Amino acid sequence: MRNLIYDYYGIYVVSIENHRFTYQQQEYFIYSCPLNEEMLLAHMSRYYAAFQRTQIKPWLVFVRNRYKNYLSSGFVLCRLVSTFDLNQLIRLSFTRQGSKTYEGLIKKWITMMDKVENQILPVIYEQSGQFEYLYALTIYYLGFAESALAYLQDYIPMQMGYALSFQSMTLLHLNHDWLNPFCFNFDHCLNTLVRLYQGMYLSIEQIEPYIPYLSFQDRVYLFSFLLYPESFFDELMRFDPKDQASFIRYYKNIEIQEKRIKDFYNMVASNGQIRPLEWL
Repeated sequence: MRNLIYDYYGIYVVSIENHRFTYQQQEYFIYSCPLNEEMLLAHMSRYYAAFQRTQIKPWLVFVRNRYKNYLSSGFVLCRLVSTFDLNQLIRLSFTRQGSKTYEGLIKKWITMMDKVENQILPVIYEQSGQFEYLYALTIYYLGFAESALAYLQDYIPMQMGYALSFQSMTLLHLNHDWLNPFCFNFDHCLNTLVRLYQGMYLSIEQIEPYIPYLSFQDRVYLFSFLLYPESFFDELMRFDPKDQASFIRYYKNIEIQEKRIKDFYNMVASNGQIRPLEWL
């Protein structure tokens, strides 16, 4: 990686840690980029536009290489120009850019649940002697997914629209790099708030001030998305029998998770309009 940086940017790097290095008292990040140059330029435009709409200074700027391009053998260099702030992340997620209907989101959830139940679960069952806890854990989270789906279907019309925003799709609880511009994409404008709560970066008290400004359907969606085991399912899609460590933490945190879900329900359903989750 140090050779690549020198060949494309003429920068001699002493050491790189977590994609990050310092050069001439400035912080840089070198990121793997899955896009071609044309797609990268379009992504950069969306990235800068999101910050501009919110009147927040971008945290990173993209650096051209010595060949006047941004893409360097599948990598992109970025320079840190602004301090990351959690409140800015929330403001970005609330800056609406486009919309979709809940019909597509519901179909997406159903498709994922079907894959887990009919493709992944049988594989785990075949090795149940070794992964008995993971089989039980998957059944447990499928129950959460079914409940999340039921809330959406019972309270929100499928053709109803919801706002999108250009936000970080990073699984925040895994402590990935929040600054990574290639983790940004269009998503439901309320997802960041839930992900921050799931990752224990926000408390109930910090989320409560946003609730009065949300519609009834928004509050239903918040609770539904909290129930839906997005990160667990994503990790199951990459299931590796040799690596169980990432799943053990789910098992260890069940009681904490259930308590936080109950607290969240009490917050969004304070007026009693949303039915409780009886089995929790």
